[in-house]
Amino acid sequence: MLDNPILIALMNHYNEWYSARFEQALAPFDADNLESSGSIQIDSTPWFAEPVKICDSQNQAVLFEGLPLAWLGEQPTPARVIELAWYAAALSDGELPALIGDRVTASPEILGELVSELLRADWSQIRDEEEDPASLALSRLIETAGPHLTTEQLELLLDRYMTTERPDDLVTAALKTALAAQGDYATAQLTIRLKQALDAGQAVEGPVEYLMIFLGSAGQQKHSAESFDAMRTAFRRATNKQVAAICLGDFGDPRGIAVMRSWLDSHPETDRATRLEIVAAIKRLGGEVEK
Repeated sequence: MLDNPILIALMNHYNEWYSARFEQALAPFDADNLESSGSIQIDSTPWFAEPVKICDSQNQAVLFEGLPLAWLGEQPTPARVIELAWYAAALSDGELPALIGDRVTASPEILGELVSELLRADWSQIRDEEEDPASLALSRLIETAGPHLTTEQLELLLDRYMTTERPDDLVTAALKTALAAQGDYATAQLTIRLKQALDAGQAVEGPVEYLMIFLGSAGQQKHSAESFDAMRTAFRRATNKQVAAICLGDFGDPRGIAVMRSWLDSHPETDRATRLEIVAAIKRLGGEVEK
């Protein structure tokens, strides 16, 4: 629950500052080239160099005054750092401010506490709104922590995800990014998990489908025989062939062309939408399909 009035006010102040800077950066773009504005990046560092004064809305008593990071104190505890990061991740416009993100990955102790907090949180889809603060906090902090996680921490987060009945979409995307950042280790672990699920006869849907999605992303740089074999089997057994085709396309191994062509040839009754998705994946891998 976000109930700290100082941190709420602090992030509101940040958002006002961010909005003004974004409007300035947006000014050179006109209606004809507005799409190019999507690449605008706002450096949040200057905001942290400006003193902030926060007063009680009722009696105007000063609740906080100083540079934003001064709220942490001279020797901030891990809990204090994580509290600030949680509010920033939940409420800030744009990306999580880098100076705050850097704090939560600055030491193994703080990172360990953050992982514990992430594991205690609810990973379920609470609302259908994309900008739900709880979803934003979880997803931004998972993504920030991703490249710095130990193998044990990564597996704990993956275990937590796999046991969540309806994982949040933003959390799914963040964990996908975090796994991809771990390179070969994540690819190996995802391959093992996917193969175990397939060997156990589990349906390729829900958590097993997510394993395929994650492996399709994490395994792009190294196509081992084991990983490809797992992806091929998962595609053939997948309930949703459109998702499975996207995964094979993401994985990037040209051997997937023959797998998908063969499946199309043996399933002429395939609906148009599914066929188009599979054909698109084949073309992404450099193949062609006869009309």
